Amino acid sequence: MRALFIIVYFGKLPQWFSLYLLSCSYNKDFDWLILTDDHTAYITPENVKIERTTLSRIKKFITNRLKMRISLDSPYKLCDYRPAYGYIFQEYLKDYDYWGYTDLDLIYGNLKNFIDLNQLNHYSKIQSRGHLTLFKNSDEVNRYFMLRAAETVSYKEVFSTNRYFDFDEMDGINVILSKYHIPYYHVDSIADISPDRTAFNTITLNVKMDYLNQVFVWDNGKIFGIFLNQNNQMCKQEFEYIHFQKRKFTRFLDRKEVVDHRFLINHQGFITNIDLKEKGIFNYSIPTVPERVLHQQKRIFQRLSRKSKVLTTNLISKISGNQ
Repeated sequence: MRALFIIVYFGKLPQWFSLYLLSCSYNKDFDWLILTDDHTAYITPENVKIERTTLSRIKKFITNRLKMRISLDSPYKLCDYRPAYGYIFQEYLKDYDYWGYTDLDLIYGNLKNFIDLNQLNHYSKIQSRGHLTLFKNSDEVNRYFMLRAAETVSYKEVFSTNRYFDFDEMDGINVILSKYHIPYYHVDSIADISPDRTAFNTITLNVKMDYLNQVFVWDNGKIFGIFLNQNNQMCKQEFEYIHFQKRKFTRFLDRKEVVDHRFLINHQGFITNIDLKEKGIFNYSIPTVPERVLHQQKRIFQRLSRKSKVLTTNLISKISGNQ
C-alpha cells in the first residue's frame, strides 16, 4: 500500500528544507506532493514531487472543484481546507491507497515503524493531528468533510470566511468522525516540542520527555530522543517524527554537510558530526540565560501578532457578512 502526503505551502520554504527532504527520502512507502510558489532549486528524492503554483491559482482550482465561492486570502487559511484535499486533488491520487496532509516544521523518522498501512488498512483515518494525518482514498472517505455535525460548523461556512476554524484537527474533522462513530487510529508516537519553552521538551501527555539532560537526533532515517535517566544511564526512545513548531533557529545544515547520516536537533537548530555514545552531547540540551530570554521575547511577539491577525480576520469577516 502507498500513501501520498499533499502539502500546499506559499512563501519561502524553511531553511531546514533540504534536511526535511532527506528525511522523506528514507520513507520509501510514502510519497510527497508539494505545491508552492518558492522557486528555489532543491535536490529532491524520487518520492517527493514539487510543483510550482500560486495562491490565486489554487484558490481558483479549489473554487472550481467545490463549485462554491470560497475565502482564501492568506496561506494559513489552507489548514482549514486540508480535510478536503482528497476530494480537491483527487486527480493526483489514482495510484494511492491513502492520502494525507502534513507540515514542514518537522523531521520524519521511520514512519513505517509506527504507521504500517498493511496492518491499519481497516481504518479510514490514521493519526489525528494537523501536522500528520492520513485518510483512506475512497469516494466515501474523501467526502467525510461534508458531513454535518452540530458540535462544529459546516464545511461551507468554514470555506466561505477567512476566519480560521481548526477544521483539520480537534475542532473540525475529528469532531465529525466522532459524531458519526467512525473509528480512526491514533497513537502518541511523536516528539511534539513545546513552543513555550526554550529547551526541547515534549508536550504530548502520553509521550513525556522532560529530562534535564536530553537531546533529539535524526540517525539514518530514524528519530530518537536520547536522555540520562535517574541512574545517570544514557537511554533512547524512537519517535515517528519530531515537530518543532514556532521555532526561530540560528544554526542550519545543508544535507550535503550531514556527517555519518545523522544530526542533532536542539533549540539552536541542526548540528552534525556528533558522537551519540558520549554524554557530551547533552551540552547541547541546556540553553543559556540569554537564549531563554530571547526565546520568551519572540514567543510574546508571536502571540501578540497572532492575536492581532485573528482579530483583524474576524472583523473583516463580520463586516463582509453584514454587507
